[in-house]
Amino acid sequence: MAAGGLKCSMGLMLCIQIGYSAASDPLLVDRVFDQSGIRLQIEQLPGHLLAGLGEETESSQPVPDGFHEAARLAAAEAFEVQNLVARVRTGLGESLDDADLRYVLAWLESEIGRRVTRLEAAANHPDRQHEIVQFAATLASNPPPAKRVQSVRALDQAARISESTMEATLGVQLAVATAIAASLPADQRSPVQMLAEMLDASRPRLVPLLQSQVRLLLLFTYQSLSDTELLAYLAFCQSPVGQRYNQALFQGLESAMIESAFRFGDVLTRILRHGLAVRGT
Repeated sequence: MAAGGLKCSMGLMLCIQIGYSAASDPLLVDRVFDQSGIRLQIEQLPGHLLAGLGEETESSQPVPDGFHEAARLAAAEAFEVQNLVARVRTGLGESLDDADLRYVLAWLESEIGRRVTRLEAAANHPDRQHEIVQFAATLASNPPPAKRVQSVRALDQAARISESTMEATLGVQLAVATAIAASLPADQRSPVQMLAEMLDASRPRLVPLLQSQVRLLLLFTYQSLSDTELLAYLAFCQSPVGQRYNQALFQGLESAMIESAFRFGDVLTRILRHGLAVRGT
């Protein structure tokens, strides 16, 4: 995604349509989706959103009473898993033809492909967070070999993980900040355009921080892979089909996440205005 600010994320939302491309076999799309492990990430989206909410709401705006309980209720309503799954599947079907899908499926069903998927699923589990923190602490005294760091950096660039994560993160932050602003008295609200500009201005500061976090997670996730296995994964990601696959996957996930985040913001505003969270209903 080119550097165009939050408008890029909004544009992506308009590009996703329900239904498969006539050029792709729905059965192949389903097999690729099921093997990719992306469903687990989709199911964890509400938890990730709520876990990061404390940091995202650190701004000049006051947080209304009952905000976090309202956020929990809003996330449960806004993040509908089947709708998110449908949108990511649609992105795969519209971006990849049958030949591409067979190529991706061959990788995913290979021994190394299955292992990579298992490692990614395990690393994404909330219970592993303390292990990631411990792993990061050991890197100061026991840094990975330069070759390993180079492979991880190349993998991040090939799969555009940091770039995609940045756009999704800013989109979610804007949705939450907008919801908070809308729930406040008029004289305390920040204009949405101002909120968007403030978040976009934070990009230069956030990019290196996010890159370091993403690459730490990649080092942790694939630590049990040999250099040869990691290079095999990198080769897949750098292939033309691998590039199209990762772009379709991340754009589908990003657009679904941002759309749900704005729905979350609408629901959150409604709950806060009616005081439902405060009353525990």
